[in-house]
Amino acid sequence: MRTRASSPLQSLLRNPFPRRALSLVILATMLGALDASARAQASQTGAEIERAMRQAPWRKEEVGVGVLWLAHHFEHLGPGRQNLHVLELEGDEPELVPARPTSGFARTSQLATSANAVAAVNGGFFGPRGEPIGLLQIDGRAIAPASAESAWTVGLPKSGALRFVYRESGEWPEVAHALAARPLLLRDGQIQPLDLGGPRHPRTAIGQRRNGVRVLLTCDGRTDQSLGLTMGELAHAMRGLDCIDALNLDGGGSTTLWVRDEPEGGVANCPCDNKRFDRSGERAVSNSLLVHTRDLFELDEDEAGLALEPAREWRRVENDARALHGDYAVASAGSGAAVRASYLPRRAGRVALELAFAPGAPSLVVKLPGSERRVDRRVGGERWLRVAEVEAIEGAPLAVQITALPKVELRFDALRWVELASPERASSSGHGENKAEAEHRRRPKASRAVPAATSPSNARPSRRRESATNLAADDPPQVLGIHDDAKANVRPSHFGQ
Repeated sequence: MRTRASSPLQSLLRNPFPRRALSLVILATMLGALDASARAQASQTGAEIERAMRQAPWRKEEVGVGVLWLAHHFEHLGPGRQNLHVLELEGDEPELVPARPTSGFARTSQLATSANAVAAVNGGFFGPRGEPIGLLQIDGRAIAPASAESAWTVGLPKSGALRFVYRESGEWPEVAHALAARPLLLRDGQIQPLDLGGPRHPRTAIGQRRNGVRVLLTCDGRTDQSLGLTMGELAHAMRGLDCIDALNLDGGGSTTLWVRDEPEGGVANCPCDNKRFDRSGERAVSNSLLVHTRDLFELDEDEAGLALEPAREWRRVENDARALHGDYAVASAGSGAAVRASYLPRRAGRVALELAFAPGAPSLVVKLPGSERRVDRRVGGERWLRVAEVEAIEGAPLAVQITALPKVELRFDALRWVELASPERASSSGHGENKAEAEHRRRPKASRAVPAATSPSNARPSRRRESATNLAADDPPQVLGIHDDAKANVRPSHFGQ
Protein backbone atom coordinates (compact mmCIF):
# COMPACT_ATOMS: atom_id res chain seq x y z
CA MET A 1 0.00 0.00 0.00
CA ARG A 2 1.28 3.34 -0.92
CA THR A 3 1.47 5.87 1.79
CA ARG A 4 1.33 9.60 1.35
CA ALA A 5 4.58 11.31 2.04
CA SER A 6 4.55 13.30 5.26
CA SER A 7 4.74 17.03 4.98
CA PRO A 8 7.69 18.74 6.67
CA LEU A 9 5.31 20.21 9.28
CA GLN A 10 3.84 16.78 10.10
CA SER A 11 7.32 15.31 10.49
CA LEU A 12 8.25 18.19 12.73
CA LEU A 13 5.23 17.65 14.96
CA ARG A 14 5.90 13.90 15.32
CA ASN A 15 9.49 14.51 16.41
CA PRO A 16 9.62 15.59 20.09
CA PHE A 17 12.81 17.61 19.82
CA PRO A 18 11.78 19.92 16.94
CA ARG A 19 8.37 20.18 18.64
CA ARG A 20 9.96 21.60 21.73
CA ALA A 21 11.94 24.01 19.61
CA LEU A 22 8.75 25.13 17.88
CA SER A 23 7.07 25.67 21.25
CA LEU A 24 9.95 27.87 22.33
CA VAL A 25 9.71 29.88 19.11
CA ILE A 26 5.97 30.38 19.63
CA LEU A 27 6.51 31.35 23.28
CA ALA A 28 9.24 33.82 22.33
CA THR A 29 6.96 35.35 19.69
CA MET A 30 4.15 35.74 22.23
CA LEU A 31 6.48 37.31 24.80
CA GLY A 32 7.79 39.67 22.17
CA ALA A 33 4.26 40.71 21.29
CA LEU A 34 3.45 41.26 24.97
CA ASP A 35 6.63 43.31 25.41
CA ALA A 36 5.77 45.43 22.37
CA SER A 37 2.26 45.92 23.77
CA ALA A 38 3.70 46.94 27.15
CA ARG A 39 6.03 49.43 25.48
CA ALA A 40 3.12 50.88 23.51
CA GLN A 41 1.08 51.15 26.72
CA ALA A 42 3.98 52.85 28.54
CA SER A 43 4.35 55.37 25.71
CA GLN A 44 0.61 56.01 25.79
CA THR A 45 0.69 56.53 29.54
CA GLY A 46 3.51 59.03 29.14
CA ALA A 47 1.55 60.88 26.47
CA GLU A 48 -1.49 60.92 28.75
CA ILE A 49 0.58 62.42 31.55
CA GLU A 50 1.84 65.17 29.27
CA ARG A 51 -1.66 65.90 28.01
CA ALA A 52 -3.06 65.98 31.56
CA MET A 53 -0.34 68.43 32.65
CA ARG A 54 -1.10 70.76 29.74
CA GLN A 55 -4.88 70.62 30.18
CA ALA A 56 -5.06 70.82 33.99
CA PRO A 57 -7.02 73.77 35.47
CA TRP A 58 -4.02 75.02 37.44
CA ARG A 59 -4.65 77.48 40.26
CA LYS A 60 -2.23 80.35 39.66
CA GLU A 61 -0.81 83.25 41.63
CA GLU A 62 2.08 85.63 41.10
CA VAL A 63 4.04 85.53 44.36
CA GLY A 64 6.87 87.86 43.35
CA VAL A 65 7.87 89.84 40.30
CA GLY A 66 8.31 87.23 37.53
CA VAL A 67 7.42 84.28 39.81
CA LEU A 68 4.18 82.36 39.22
CA TRP A 69 2.97 79.62 41.59
CA LEU A 70 0.69 76.90 40.18
CA ALA A 71 -1.10 74.18 42.14
CA HIS A 72 -3.46 71.33 41.27
CA HIS A 73 -4.70 68.11 42.87
CA PHE A 74 -5.17 65.54 40.09
CA GLU A 75 -7.79 62.87 40.53
CA HIS A 76 -5.88 60.82 38.00
CA LEU A 77 -2.33 61.38 36.79
CA GLY A 78 -0.29 58.30 35.95
CA PRO A 79 -1.51 55.66 38.41
CA GLY A 80 -4.04 57.80 40.34
CA ARG A 81 -4.30 60.85 42.57
CA GLN A 82 -1.39 63.28 42.59
CA ASN A 83 -0.77 66.60 44.35
CA LEU A 84 1.50 68.89 42.29
CA HIS A 85 2.95 72.36 42.79
CA VAL A 86 4.95 74.33 40.24
CA LEU A 87 7.01 77.53 40.32
CA GLU A 88 7.60 79.32 37.01
CA LEU A 89 10.39 81.92 36.88
CA GLU A 90 10.16 84.26 33.90
CA GLY A 91 12.77 86.79 32.83
CA ASP A 92 16.13 87.64 34.37
CA GLU A 93 14.81 89.27 37.52
CA PRO A 94 13.98 86.16 39.60
CA GLU A 95 17.29 84.74 40.83
CA LEU A 96 17.59 81.06 41.72
CA VAL A 97 20.22 80.45 44.40
CA PRO A 98 21.27 77.35 46.39
CA ALA A 99 21.33 77.75 50.16
CA ARG A 100 22.68 75.64 53.00
CA PRO A 101 22.67 75.82 56.81
CA THR A 102 25.70 76.85 58.81
CA SER A 103 26.15 73.20 59.70
CA GLY A 104 24.18 69.98 59.60
CA PHE A 105 20.59 70.27 58.49
CA ALA A 106 17.77 72.82 58.26
CA ARG A 107 14.28 72.83 56.82
CA THR A 108 13.73 74.45 53.44
CA SER A 109 11.27 76.83 55.15
CA GLN A 110 13.97 77.92 57.60
CA LEU A 111 16.57 78.50 54.91
CA ALA A 112 14.10 80.47 52.79
CA THR A 113 12.79 82.60 55.66
CA SER A 114 16.32 83.36 56.84
CA ALA A 115 17.35 84.63 53.40
CA ASN A 116 14.07 86.54 52.81
CA ALA A 117 13.28 84.51 49.70
CA VAL A 118 9.86 84.61 48.04
CA ALA A 119 9.73 80.87 47.29
CA ALA A 120 11.89 77.75 47.55
CA VAL A 121 12.17 74.00 46.98
CA ASN A 122 14.48 71.42 48.49
CA GLY A 123 17.77 70.88 46.66
CA GLY A 124 20.26 68.11 45.90
CA PHE A 125 21.27 64.85 47.54
CA PHE A 126 23.35 64.68 50.71
CA GLY A 127 25.09 62.23 53.01
CA PRO A 128 24.34 61.21 56.61
CA ARG A 129 26.23 64.22 58.06
CA GLY A 130 24.68 66.68 55.64
CA GLU A 131 27.59 66.66 53.19
CA PRO A 132 26.41 67.47 49.63
CA ILE A 133 26.77 64.66 47.09
CA GLY A 134 28.17 66.24 43.95
CA LEU A 135 28.94 69.87 43.16
CA LEU A 136 27.35 72.55 45.33
CA GLN A 137 28.52 76.04 44.43
CA ILE A 138 27.17 79.29 45.91
CA ASP A 139 28.23 82.78 44.81
CA GLY A 140 31.18 81.32 42.92
CA ARG A 141 32.49 79.33 45.90
CA ALA A 142 32.42 75.52 45.76
CA ILE A 143 31.01 74.10 48.99
CA ALA A 144 31.54 70.55 47.68
CA PRO A 145 33.32 69.42 44.48
CA ALA A 146 31.73 67.53 41.61
CA SER A 147 31.68 63.73 41.87
CA ALA A 148 30.79 60.76 39.69
CA GLU A 149 28.15 59.68 42.24
CA SER A 150 25.97 62.66 41.31
CA ALA A 151 27.52 64.12 38.18
CA TRP A 152 24.64 65.80 36.39
CA THR A 153 24.76 69.44 37.42
CA VAL A 154 22.57 72.46 36.76
CA GLY A 155 24.38 75.78 36.44
CA LEU A 156 22.48 78.78 37.82
CA PRO A 157 23.91 82.00 36.38
CA LYS A 158 22.82 85.32 37.89
CA SER A 159 21.03 86.02 34.60
CA GLY A 160 20.32 83.99 31.49
CA ALA A 161 19.47 80.37 30.84
CA LEU A 162 20.11 77.37 33.06
CA ARG A 163 22.92 75.08 31.94
CA PHE A 164 22.80 71.29 32.35
CA VAL A 165 26.19 69.55 32.18
CA TYR A 166 27.85 66.31 33.27
CA ARG A 167 30.77 66.95 35.67
CA GLU A 168 32.59 64.21 37.60
CA SER A 169 35.22 66.39 39.27
CA GLY A 170 36.32 69.90 40.07
CA GLU A 171 34.40 73.18 40.26
CA TRP A 172 32.52 75.29 37.71
CA PRO A 173 34.00 78.80 37.68
CA GLU A 174 31.95 79.94 34.67
CA VAL A 175 28.69 80.09 36.67
CA ALA A 176 27.76 81.80 39.93
CA HIS A 177 25.80 78.90 41.41
CA ALA A 178 25.59 75.17 40.69
CA LEU A 179 23.80 72.16 42.13
CA ALA A 180 24.34 68.48 41.30
CA ALA A 181 21.64 65.80 41.30
CA ARG A 182 20.48 62.77 39.31
CA PRO A 183 19.19 61.48 36.98
CA LEU A 184 18.79 63.73 33.97
CA LEU A 185 15.15 63.60 32.86
CA LEU A 186 15.06 65.59 29.61
CA ARG A 187 17.68 66.69 27.11
CA ASP A 188 16.71 68.86 24.14
CA GLY A 189 13.10 67.76 24.59
CA GLN A 190 13.91 64.04 24.57
CA ILE A 191 13.02 61.71 27.44
CA GLN A 192 16.19 60.10 28.76
CA PRO A 193 16.44 56.30 29.24
CA LEU A 194 14.22 56.00 32.32
CA ASP A 195 11.85 53.35 33.64
CA LEU A 196 8.22 54.41 33.30
CA GLY A 197 7.44 51.58 35.73
CA GLY A 198 9.72 51.41 38.75
CA PRO A 199 9.01 52.71 42.27
CA ARG A 200 6.84 55.77 42.88
CA HIS A 201 7.94 58.39 45.39
CA PRO A 202 7.54 62.11 46.10
CA ARG A 203 9.62 64.03 43.53
CA THR A 204 11.26 67.42 43.06
CA ALA A 205 12.63 68.54 39.69
CA ILE A 206 14.08 71.57 37.94
CA GLY A 207 13.70 72.31 34.24
CA GLN A 208 13.75 74.95 31.56
CA ARG A 209 11.57 75.81 28.58
CA ARG A 210 12.80 76.82 25.17
CA ASN A 211 11.82 80.43 25.89
CA GLY A 212 14.05 80.51 28.97
CA VAL A 213 11.32 80.18 31.63
CA ARG A 214 12.69 78.14 34.55
CA VAL A 215 10.41 75.55 36.15
CA LEU A 216 10.46 73.96 39.61
CA LEU A 217 8.06 71.08 40.33
CA THR A 218 7.11 69.03 43.37
CA CYS A 219 4.83 65.99 43.44
CA ASP A 220 3.76 64.60 46.82
CA GLY A 221 3.67 60.86 47.44
CA ARG A 222 3.38 57.86 49.73
CA THR A 223 -0.27 58.57 50.64
CA ASP A 224 -3.60 57.63 49.10
CA GLN A 225 -4.16 61.29 48.19
CA SER A 226 -0.91 61.51 46.22
CA LEU A 227 0.80 58.33 45.11
CA GLY A 228 4.03 59.81 43.76
CA LEU A 229 5.72 59.38 40.38
CA THR A 230 8.32 57.11 38.84
CA MET A 231 11.33 58.73 37.18
CA GLY A 232 9.82 58.14 33.76
CA GLU A 233 6.49 59.64 34.80
CA LEU A 234 8.32 62.64 36.25
CA ALA A 235 10.12 63.17 32.95
CA HIS A 236 6.80 63.15 31.08
CA ALA A 237 5.31 65.54 33.66
CA MET A 238 8.17 68.00 33.07
CA ARG A 239 7.73 67.70 29.31
CA GLY A 240 4.02 68.29 29.87
CA LEU A 241 5.07 71.63 31.38
CA ASP A 242 6.88 72.30 28.08
CA CYS A 243 10.39 71.83 29.51
CA ILE A 244 13.12 70.83 27.06
CA ASP A 245 15.77 70.12 29.73
CA ALA A 246 15.07 68.81 33.22
CA LEU A 247 16.92 67.26 36.16
CA ASN A 248 15.57 65.24 39.09
CA LEU A 249 16.46 66.65 42.52
CA ASP A 250 16.32 65.02 45.95
CA GLY A 251 12.84 63.63 46.60
CA GLY A 252 11.07 61.31 49.01
CA GLY A 253 10.62 62.84 52.45
CA SER A 254 12.78 65.80 51.40
CA THR A 255 10.32 67.04 48.76
CA THR A 256 9.15 70.50 49.85
CA LEU A 257 7.82 73.60 48.09
CA TRP A 258 7.65 76.78 50.18
CA VAL A 259 5.93 80.10 49.41
CA ARG A 260 6.39 83.16 51.58
CA ASP A 261 3.40 84.29 53.68
CA GLU A 262 1.36 81.14 53.10
CA PRO A 263 -0.25 79.26 56.04
CA GLU A 264 1.56 76.44 57.84
CA GLY A 265 4.83 78.37 57.94
CA GLY A 266 4.83 78.76 54.15
CA VAL A 267 4.95 75.05 53.31
CA ALA A 268 2.66 74.75 50.27
CA ASN A 269 2.84 71.04 49.48
CA CYS A 270 2.35 68.02 51.76
CA PRO A 271 5.80 66.65 52.70
CA CYS A 272 5.56 63.00 53.70
CA ASP A 273 8.17 62.73 56.44
CA ASN A 274 5.35 62.44 59.02
CA LYS A 275 3.56 59.82 56.89
CA ARG A 276 0.42 61.99 56.70
CA PHE A 277 -1.12 64.05 53.92
CA ASP A 278 -0.74 67.46 55.53
CA ARG A 279 1.77 70.31 55.62
CA SER A 280 3.46 69.34 58.88
CA GLY A 281 5.85 66.67 57.57
CA GLU A 282 8.74 68.85 56.40
CA ARG A 283 12.18 67.22 56.65
CA ALA A 284 15.42 68.97 57.52
CA VAL A 285 17.76 68.89 54.51
CA SER A 286 21.34 69.79 53.62
CA ASN A 287 20.55 72.37 50.94
CA SER A 288 17.67 74.05 49.13
CA LEU A 289 17.00 76.23 46.08
CA LEU A 290 15.73 79.72 46.93
CA VAL A 291 13.94 82.19 44.66
CA HIS A 292 14.75 85.89 45.11
CA THR A 293 12.93 88.75 43.39
CA ARG A 294 11.15 92.02 44.14
CA ASP A 295 8.27 91.82 46.57
CA LEU A 296 4.76 91.70 45.23
CA PHE A 297 1.67 91.70 47.45
CA GLU A 298 -1.70 90.96 45.84
CA LEU A 299 -5.20 91.14 47.32
CA ASP A 300 -8.17 89.67 45.49
CA GLU A 301 -11.77 90.72 46.19
CA ASP A 302 -12.36 87.77 48.55
CA GLU A 303 -9.11 88.06 50.52
CA ALA A 304 -9.02 88.50 54.26
CA GLY A 305 -7.48 91.88 55.06
CA LEU A 306 -9.39 93.62 52.30
CA ALA A 307 -12.65 95.16 53.54
CA LEU A 308 -15.72 95.63 51.33
CA GLU A 309 -17.90 98.18 53.14
CA PRO A 310 -20.76 98.08 53.91
CA ALA A 311 -20.85 94.30 53.46
CA ARG A 312 -24.62 94.16 52.79
CA GLU A 313 -24.21 96.24 49.61
CA TRP A 314 -21.82 93.83 47.91
CA ARG A 315 -22.51 90.80 45.77
CA ARG A 316 -20.01 88.42 44.20
CA VAL A 317 -19.87 87.55 40.49
CA GLU A 318 -18.28 84.16 39.81
CA ASN A 319 -17.11 82.14 36.79
CA ASP A 320 -16.19 85.13 34.65
CA ALA A 321 -13.04 84.37 32.69
CA ARG A 322 -12.41 88.08 32.16
CA ALA A 323 -11.66 88.57 35.87
CA LEU A 324 -8.20 87.98 37.30
CA HIS A 325 -9.16 84.79 39.15
CA GLY A 326 -12.58 84.25 37.62
CA ASP A 327 -14.59 86.32 40.12
CA TYR A 328 -15.08 89.89 41.33
CA ALA A 329 -17.34 91.99 43.60
CA VAL A 330 -20.05 94.53 42.72
CA ALA A 331 -21.78 97.18 44.86
CA SER A 332 -24.87 99.14 43.81
CA ALA A 333 -24.59 102.72 42.57
CA GLY A 334 -25.11 105.33 45.28
CA SER A 335 -24.61 102.83 48.12
CA GLY A 336 -21.59 104.61 49.47
CA ALA A 337 -19.62 101.40 49.12
CA ALA A 338 -15.83 101.38 49.40
CA VAL A 339 -12.89 99.02 49.28
CA ARG A 340 -10.29 99.41 52.01
CA ALA A 341 -6.93 97.66 52.24
CA SER A 342 -3.59 98.14 53.96
CA TYR A 343 -0.06 97.03 53.25
CA LEU A 344 2.86 96.74 55.65
CA PRO A 345 6.16 97.11 53.74
CA ARG A 346 8.98 94.73 54.51
CA ARG A 347 11.56 97.34 53.62
CA ALA A 348 11.74 101.07 53.15
CA GLY A 349 11.67 102.25 49.54
CA ARG A 350 9.33 103.08 46.70
CA VAL A 351 6.38 100.83 45.91
CA ALA A 352 3.73 101.02 43.19
CA LEU A 353 0.00 100.52 43.68
CA GLU A 354 -1.61 98.68 40.73
CA LEU A 355 -5.23 97.74 39.99
CA ALA A 356 -6.81 94.91 38.01
CA PHE A 357 -10.12 96.32 36.74
CA ALA A 358 -13.24 94.18 37.07
CA PRO A 359 -15.20 93.52 33.86
CA GLY A 360 -17.44 96.48 33.05
CA ALA A 361 -15.75 98.87 35.47
CA PRO A 362 -15.08 102.13 33.55
CA SER A 363 -13.48 104.25 36.28
CA LEU A 364 -12.56 104.19 39.95
CA VAL A 365 -11.61 106.79 42.55
CA VAL A 366 -8.47 105.90 44.49
CA LYS A 367 -7.61 107.61 47.78
CA LEU A 368 -4.13 107.34 49.29
CA PRO A 369 -2.84 109.33 52.27
CA GLY A 370 -2.69 112.94 51.08
CA SER A 371 -4.01 112.29 47.56
CA GLU A 372 -7.11 111.34 45.61
CA ARG A 373 -7.39 110.62 41.89
CA ARG A 374 -9.73 109.20 39.28
CA VAL A 375 -8.41 106.17 37.42
CA ASP A 376 -9.89 105.24 34.03
CA ARG A 377 -9.82 101.78 32.53
CA ARG A 378 -7.58 101.36 29.48
CA VAL A 379 -9.24 99.25 26.82
CA GLY A 380 -6.87 96.63 25.47
CA GLY A 381 -4.14 97.55 27.95
CA GLU A 382 -2.14 95.43 30.37
CA ARG A 383 -3.93 93.37 33.01
CA TRP A 384 -2.50 95.57 35.80
CA LEU A 385 -2.79 99.37 35.67
CA ARG A 386 -0.29 101.36 37.72
CA VAL A 387 -2.15 103.96 39.81
CA ALA A 388 0.53 105.58 41.95
CA GLU A 389 4.04 105.30 43.31
CA VAL A 390 4.59 106.06 46.98
CA GLU A 391 7.46 106.04 49.44
CA ALA A 392 7.13 103.17 51.88
CA ILE A 393 8.49 103.22 55.41
CA GLU A 394 9.30 99.88 56.97
CA GLY A 395 6.77 99.08 59.67
CA ALA A 396 4.42 101.93 58.69
CA PRO A 397 1.23 100.71 56.96
CA LEU A 398 0.08 102.11 53.63
CA ALA A 399 -3.70 102.44 53.40
CA VAL A 400 -5.85 102.76 50.28
CA GLN A 401 -9.57 103.37 49.74
CA ILE A 402 -11.35 102.75 46.43
CA THR A 403 -14.79 104.16 45.58
CA ALA A 404 -16.91 104.65 42.45
CA LEU A 405 -17.94 107.80 40.65
CA PRO A 406 -21.35 109.21 41.62
CA LYS A 407 -24.29 107.13 40.33
CA VAL A 408 -21.96 104.39 39.06
CA GLU A 409 -21.67 100.78 40.29
CA LEU A 410 -18.48 99.98 42.15
CA ARG A 411 -16.85 96.93 40.61
CA PHE A 412 -13.68 95.58 42.18
CA ASP A 413 -11.40 92.71 41.15
CA ALA A 414 -7.92 92.99 42.71
CA LEU A 415 -5.09 95.31 43.73
CA ARG A 416 -1.42 94.84 44.45
CA TRP A 417 1.65 96.66 45.70
CA VAL A 418 4.91 96.07 43.83
CA GLU A 419 8.37 96.84 45.20
CA LEU A 420 10.19 99.06 42.68
CA ALA A 421 13.81 98.44 43.70
CA SER A 422 15.40 95.00 43.88
CA PRO A 423 16.47 94.19 47.46
CA GLU A 424 20.00 93.18 48.31
CA ARG A 425 20.20 89.41 48.54
CA ALA A 426 21.88 88.04 51.63
CA SER A 427 24.52 85.32 51.27
CA SER A 428 22.93 81.87 51.10
CA SER A 429 25.87 79.79 52.26
CA GLY A 430 25.20 79.84 55.98
CA HIS A 431 21.52 80.23 56.80
CA GLY A 432 19.05 78.31 58.87
CA GLU A 433 19.10 76.39 62.10
CA ASN A 434 21.07 73.21 62.51
CA LYS A 435 19.55 70.00 63.76
CA ALA A 436 20.60 70.53 67.36
CA GLU A 437 18.69 73.77 67.68
CA ALA A 438 15.21 73.99 69.13
CA GLU A 439 12.16 73.75 66.92
CA HIS A 440 11.59 76.99 65.12
CA ARG A 441 8.62 79.00 66.34
CA ARG A 442 5.59 79.25 64.12
CA ARG A 443 3.47 82.35 63.82
CA PRO A 444 -0.18 82.34 64.88
CA LYS A 445 -2.50 80.95 62.24
CA ALA A 446 -5.29 83.09 60.82
CA SER A 447 -8.86 82.07 61.41
CA ARG A 448 -9.48 81.61 57.68
CA ALA A 449 -9.55 77.89 56.96
CA VAL A 450 -6.92 76.37 54.70
CA PRO A 451 -8.07 74.00 51.93
CA ALA A 452 -9.23 70.54 52.97
CA ALA A 453 -6.55 67.91 53.50
CA THR A 454 -8.03 65.69 50.80
CA SER A 455 -7.17 68.30 48.17
CA PRO A 456 -4.83 70.87 49.74
CA SER A 457 -4.08 72.65 46.50
CA ASN A 458 -7.62 72.75 45.17
CA ALA A 459 -8.17 76.33 46.31
CA ARG A 460 -6.45 79.18 44.51
CA PRO A 461 -3.00 79.92 45.94
CA SER A 462 -3.62 82.89 48.20
CA ARG A 463 -1.47 85.74 49.52
CA ARG A 464 -3.10 85.67 52.93
CA ARG A 465 -1.27 87.82 55.48
CA GLU A 466 -2.03 89.64 58.68
CA SER A 467 -3.29 93.19 58.40
CA ALA A 468 -1.21 96.13 59.56
CA THR A 469 -3.49 96.46 62.58
CA ASN A 470 -3.27 92.80 63.56
CA LEU A 471 0.44 92.09 63.68
CA ALA A 472 1.82 89.35 65.86
CA ALA A 473 4.11 90.58 68.58
CA ASP A 474 6.90 88.03 68.24
CA ASP A 475 9.88 88.52 65.96
CA PRO A 476 11.12 86.03 63.36
CA PRO A 477 13.19 83.19 64.89
CA GLN A 478 16.91 83.75 65.30
CA VAL A 479 18.96 81.46 63.10
CA LEU A 480 22.60 80.61 62.72
CA GLY A 481 24.81 82.18 60.12
CA ILE A 482 22.71 85.27 59.43
CA HIS A 483 24.32 88.68 59.42
CA ASP A 484 22.36 91.46 61.12
CA ASP A 485 21.51 93.15 57.83
CA ALA A 486 20.21 89.88 56.39
CA LYS A 487 17.69 89.02 59.10
CA ALA A 488 14.28 88.75 57.52
CA ASN A 489 11.83 91.47 58.48
CA VAL A 490 9.02 89.07 57.74
CA ARG A 491 5.39 89.90 58.27
CA PRO A 492 3.18 87.30 59.90
CA SER A 493 1.77 84.64 57.65
CA HIS A 494 -1.74 85.98 57.06
CA PHE A 495 -3.94 89.00 57.03
CA GLY A 496 -6.34 88.77 59.94
CA GLN A 497 -10.10 88.67 59.41
